[in-house]
Amino acid sequence: GATGRAALERCAVGHACVALRGADVAEAHGPHLWNTVVAARATIIDGRIMVENWCGKLIPLSQAPQFYVDPRTGRLHRNTAIETLRMRQKRIAAARTSELSQRMRALSPTRQLHRLADGNWWEITLAELDWRASLELRQGDDVVHRAGLSDLPLEALYGRPRVVGTAKRPLSATEIRRYGLRG
Repeated sequence: GATGRAALERCAVGHACVALRGADVAEAHGPHLWNTVVAARATIIDGRIMVENWCGKLIPLSQAPQFYVDPRTGRLHRNTAIETLRMRQKRIAAARTSELSQRMRALSPTRQLHRLADGNWWEITLAELDWRASLELRQGDDVVHRAGLSDLPLEALYGRPRVVGTAKRPLSATEIRRYGLRG
């Protein structure tokens, strides 16, 4: 009956588990695991180390596994050329900060200096919005967009969400020098 079949299945599973020892599993999967962690086939092309991926295509070291075998010495090395997710996030954030600093400086939570489309520096007074007001906000409600001085979305323009420009005034040459801005 049903109980006899269940006992047979339990017995078969038990025998299968005994037959598959840990060493056998490691031997069967070892080469695959090794190739996902170590790039054993490496060559130098134009002074750069290139490694073979799983399908035999040459790829740069920055896209290779965690370790590689140096083609000159035959020694195993940690791959320091890999760009991890955290490193990529830091690089993107630094690029964004650099781009933002070229066109905007924050003086306070409600005042920012902006180099706008006309090439001039402006002081922009900001107002923070609650989430409901930010949902109803249109770009025409912003003083910079009304004047046609920027096409950027508001969050990209001001570097943070839920703010809108309420007033603007051009900076004088003295203020530009005082703030260390390029005119």
